[in-house]
Amino acid sequence: MQTIAQQYPQIVVNLLSGEIWAQFIRLKIAQPDESPDQFILKQTTHRKQEKTQNKKRDSN
Repeated sequence: MQTIAQQYPQIVVNLLSGEIWAQFIRLKIAQPDESPDQFILKQTTHRKQEKTQNKKRDSN
């Protein structure tokens, strides 16, 4: 999900229909006070941070 969200955020927003988003919240994948856009932003930001940390670790 993170990779898709990072490369194609608008497609992911379109896929997160109301019914699917309700399931994400029910399964506690997303927080009830989050919007799909916020959720995707969090996923892409998290992924970028991981890559940065991995690069720093690999260079040491």
